[in-house]
This record gives sequence, structure tokens and C-alpha cells, in this order.
Amino acid sequence: MKILFEEMMGETSYSLFSEEIKKDGTERTAFGIEVHKPGESAKVHDITTIRSKAENVYDAMVRNAVTPIHLKHTIENLILQ
Repeated sequence: MKILFEEMMGETSYSLFSEEIKKDGTERTAFGIEVHKPGESAKVHDITTIRSKAENVYDAMVRNAVTPIHLKHTIENLILQ
């Protein structure tokens, strides 16, 4: 896993990361997001393989101060748009 962006908003930290995923003999780069605040954290792997789309989702997470408990639901809504 490689951290691409990391940002703090108050006590909440946001990370955009990439990771290599191997499946059925192929390898691809996928992007995920982690949100952490004291006593609570969440990580969603393999959101997309398109870096610009991952960056847009990450920016929306930070801009809207998404908390760990809402991370997965918020990502699902943004990806479906």
C-alpha cells in the first residue's frame, strides 16, 4: 500500500492510497480511502482503478468532513453518480 495523499481536518485524518491487486493471474492498481479519528477508523479498498476518479472522491470526503462511520455509504453514493 502506498499513501498518495494525506490530510488532517481537526482530529480527523484522510488518506488516499494505491495498492496492487492480484487476481486470476493479472495485476492492477486500485485506489482506496481511509478515514481515522480518535477511537474510530474506516478503510475502503478497491474503490476504482482510475486515479482521477479516486482523487475526486477523496476531495469530496475531505471537503464534506466525512466521518469514518459514513465513509462506505458516502463512497457508494459518489461512485454511482
